[in-house]
Amino acid sequence: MTSESYIRIQVEKRVRKILTPIVFGLFMFVVVAPILAFFIQFLWNASITPIFDVGPITFLQAFWLFILAKIFFGFGDHSDRSRKKSRGRISVKASTGEPGFEDDEFQTYWREQGKDAYETFRAKQKADTDDTSEAMT
Repeated sequence: MTSESYIRIQVEKRVRKILTPIVFGLFMFVVVAPILAFFIQFLWNASITPIFDVGPITFLQAFWLFILAKIFFGFGDHSDRSRKKSRGRISVKASTGEPGFEDDEFQTYWREQGKDAYETFRAKQKADTDDTSEAMT
C-alpha cells in the first residue's frame, strides 16, 4: 500500500467518523422527531386536555414540546465514550457471582483469595448488624 492510498483511507475514515453522527442527527430530526411529535400531540390531547381542562395542542406545539424536553432531559449518550468509561471496572457475573474482569492475574487472585475474603467481610458485616440490633432492644 502506498502512502497516498494510506492517507486517502485515513481521511475517508475521519470524514465518515464526523459525517455519520451529523447525518444520523439530521435523520432523527427530520424523520423521527415529527413521528414522536404526532405521538406527543395525540397523548396530550387524549389525556391532559380532559384532565386539566386545557385546550388541545397543535402539531408544531407538540414538536417544540418534544425538542424542549430533549434539551431539558438530554439526548442520551449513545456514543462509544459511555462504553469506554466502564472499561477496567469490575462487574459481577450474575450466574456465578464471580467478577467479570478479564485480567488473568485478577481471576487467579479471585479464585485463590477473593471469595474467602469477601465471605469473611460479609460475615463481619452481618455480625456488626446483629450486634447493633441487639443493642437497640
